[in-house]
Amino acid sequence: MGRYVDSYERWHPGTAQRFLGSKEYLNWANENTQTLWCPGIAGGGKTIFASVVVSNLKAEKPKDEVGIAYLFCEYSRSKSETIQTLAAAILSQLADQCAVFPESVTALYHLHRANKMPLRFEEVSSALIGVFQTFSQVFLVIDAVDECSDQIRSKLLSYLLEQQKKTRIKLLVTSRHNVNFKEEFGNCEILEIRADEQDVKIVLSSLIERLPKFVRRDEVLRNMVKNNIAAAVDGMCVHVSFPLFSSPNN
Repeated sequence: MGRYVDSYERWHPGTAQRFLGSKEYLNWANENTQTLWCPGIAGGGKTIFASVVVSNLKAEKPKDEVGIAYLFCEYSRSKSETIQTLAAAILSQLADQCAVFPESVTALYHLHRANKMPLRFEEVSSALIGVFQTFSQVFLVIDAVDECSDQIRSKLLSYLLEQQKKTRIKLLVTSRHNVNFKEEFGNCEILEIRADEQDVKIVLSSLIERLPKFVRRDEVLRNMVKNNIAAAVDGMCVHVSFPLFSSPNN
């Protein structure tokens, strides 16, 4: 939850519209595409884009029919993450969205409480399959799958591929290009995440307001600064906290 919220707060309104309006994304969100792989360079805004996708789905999809869950992976947590903890995180999110809290999840909780033992993956998976089936559609967004260990990533993707054959799960995954997602997961659509010049210019227009007055008042200079930086970042994401600028003194 924390990384999703933090990333969404870094999103600048008006950006990522080309991604959200692309044929590949719309076919995944509204049509028949089951799996969309979104690779991108380091610093290209993958996590921010993933948070925007989650928020966009939550705003547009009917809450009583569609389940929406997400995993924001982090390398710093990769040693503690297991297939059980990842599946349990998905289960927890979807169970909270059910109109009636699933009895299978309640039973799982009481079993864990009584035994004082970690839940086995098979137990979590069984409850999760039942929850999947309570929704007409489930969307699952996984950010930075490359930051999972190779073993956990392979297990997670293999499990989700198996579940896609049984239930109506739609999967969007972001990663760096070094993950051979198609080889691990199978057939999917591909949409690269890359901050385009228009996105960068939108953010820079806000940032320029922090520059000294002689820049802010000079339209030619403003455009030169904006255009040169937009061209130089070459697909990387620029945030409102971009350190190049400091607050104007006058």
